[in-house]
Amino acid sequence: LRVERGSSPLTVSAYAADLKDYAQFLEKRGVESLDDVDREVIVAYESDLFGRGYAASTVDRHVSVLKGFHRFLGEKARQVSAPRTRPDTIQLPKAPDRLPDVLSVAQVDAMLSRPLDEGPLALRNRAILEVLYGCGLRVSECTGLDLGDAILEEGYLHIL
Repeated sequence: LRVERGSSPLTVSAYAADLKDYAQFLEKRGVESLDDVDREVIVAYESDLFGRGYAASTVDRHVSVLKGFHRFLGEKARQVSAPRTRPDTIQLPKAPDRLPDVLSVAQVDAMLSRPLDEGPLALRNRAILEVLYGCGLRVSECTGLDLGDAILEEGYLHIL
């Protein structure tokens, strides 16, 4: 991960923890060789993760890590053959779409109707709130704005 993908130490650590969990699962199931891993084993691992109360996004990450691991072993290392049923053919669980938390119209009205404080910071903060609400931006979109993104003559913002 560090060499081929340039992954951060935190990513490497998270992958290592996921693979350690996978190894413990295989040991409990009596799987002695990675050659013996097939679709049934991986589906059982996925089921085990759900049974432990992991969210679909976490299960997705775990299974994705082990698929990459088996792919690496099969294609790059050549030390161990890929499982008979390639893990990368297994359908990953879809993480449910989450809607963002939003303020109600009444909450926004209450916030924007407060008297304006004095000073440049207060004016900047008010402008940020107006842009966030008026344009329906995410905070990350608003913080990514540069002065050149405001096309004042034509009355619009260029948002990425």
